[in-house]
Amino acid sequence: MIFDQTHFIIILTWLITISLALVCQLIFGISYMKMRSHQKLVKKSKYVKLTEDYLDLPIHQITAKKIKNSDFPIFISSWSLKFNSSDADTQQKLIVVANVLDISNRCLKTLKKSQSFVHHKNTREICLLIHTLGNIYYSNKNSETIQTDIQSFVKNKMDIISFEACIALLKIDSKKYYPLVLDEIISREKWNNQELKHLMQFFNTPTAVVMIFNKIKNHNHLNEKRIIKIASRTNHLSDYSSYILNNMQDFSVDSICLAIRNINNIEDFKLIEHLKEESSWVYHINIIHAIVKLNYFSEENFNFLLKCLSSSNWWVRHRSAEAIIKNYNSDENLVNFLIKLIDDQFSKESLQVAFNKNKLHQNLRIQ
Repeated sequence: MIFDQTHFIIILTWLITISLALVCQLIFGISYMKMRSHQKLVKKSKYVKLTEDYLDLPIHQITAKKIKNSDFPIFISSWSLKFNSSDADTQQKLIVVANVLDISNRCLKTLKKSQSFVHHKNTREICLLIHTLGNIYYSNKNSETIQTDIQSFVKNKMDIISFEACIALLKIDSKKYYPLVLDEIISREKWNNQELKHLMQFFNTPTAVVMIFNKIKNHNHLNEKRIIKIASRTNHLSDYSSYILNNMQDFSVDSICLAIRNINNIEDFKLIEHLKEESSWVYHINIIHAIVKLNYFSEENFNFLLKCLSSSNWWVRHRSAEAIIKNYNSDENLVNFLIKLIDDQFSKESLQVAFNKNKLHQNLRIQ
């Protein structure tokens, strides 16, 4: 019995000691992380101020004061942050500052060291270096060597590194790199939402529009969805939509529906009149959307909406009811008159729900 109690006390003591050690280690770890975080914030504030100070100095007073290698990422982060939020004149001043401080050569040296052992730990730094080079050589088409160095990262297996390389090249010479970057965007299907938003802002020029048109014309069933999605992120979707609707036999239902939703004129609407007779509710939903978008409530279209109001599909009834209410401008007398004329109970309910919803929204706007 004594032997058992002794062992129990020993084991308990060890457990308490280990627990205390783990707690102390956790406290130390948290304190250390807080201290490191504080140090980074102090350094970041320091370099943000330094960047601001450089802008107020004459060129001959900007000295290439040595920045520690450990602090260099923080400095170029502050520099690029200022560059991204500045007007054209300030950006030019920042480029001058970068050249005086020889930032580009330091970025390139670090990049070349990192290129042979790219891993997740230094991905963030590589992206920052590429991003900074893209800013320093903004619209500088004579920077062939730099462009070659950046281009070597376009095919990188990590999407984020390739993304930064593509953005940097588009900043330097968008027209030259349209083909390379567009092919990369098509192949990297993980680039969505934010990535496409940033990339496609460079593709709103006449040259880019022609290039995307050619991709649409020469699509195949494997890349059609991706190409149309890319086109939809530009400012010229209505132009692409017109082409799709004129060549419906070459496109999928999804592409046709996207084009219908983005019809921009009544002439193009005539191209989809025959789809009203299709049995697919998907077409009907998108035709209703186009009617509302164009505010095209012709007699034929209003009759189509009435027909859709008695559809067996809830979404079609719902959307057609909303369109009819919009056409009636929420006139309660007209809505009530139409409800009395309709025999179908589901149609009546859809109209009433749409009317109540619209009235609620109007009241909220008034308040």
